[in-house]
Amino acid sequence: AKVSERSKKVKNIKVDLTKGDKEIEGKFKIQGLPVVAFIDKNGKEMEDLRVTGFLKADEFIKIMEKALAR
Repeated sequence: AKVSERSKKVKNIKVDLTKGDKEIEGKFKIQGLPVVAFIDKNGKEMEDLRVTGFLKADEFIKIMEKALAR
């Protein structure tokens, strides 16, 4: 519930890459799924906050908070 509450503070865009999308995979250098990329207001990825794979909710919330603070 905590993750979904905080996710209301950001715009979520979901892209299904299970069948591949070379343009998106290339632009964001995606190496594995699932991946969460935080994009700033200028359209630039906050690369240090990228999440590949699964995290526990409290760990993911910490990363979300860092993204929201920028």
